[in-house]
Amino acid sequence: MRLTTRVKRLARGVPKALGALFDRYHPLLVHIIPTRRCNLACAYCNEYDSVSAPVPTDVMLRRLDHLARLKTAFLGIRADDYDAR
Repeated sequence: MRLTTRVKRLARGVPKALGALFDRYHPLLVHIIPTRRCNLACAYCNEYDSVSAPVPTDVMLRRLDHLARLKTAFLGIRADDYDAR
């Protein structure tokens, strides 16, 4: 990755991180998992299964809009394709 791209990303993220440190009334980090499907059978895992449908797009968009209204600082989206393994 080019140095200028890294600097731009850092410059964009630093104010958000500083704002998150001083504003305690909004989520700092949220992980979105749009699907519970997984073809693995880990004995310890109760988060994923092989029968649940993905979250409908309109529901996911409403949730993301709500997180934006809450001024969420950072958002991670888990987009692994377990069926491809």
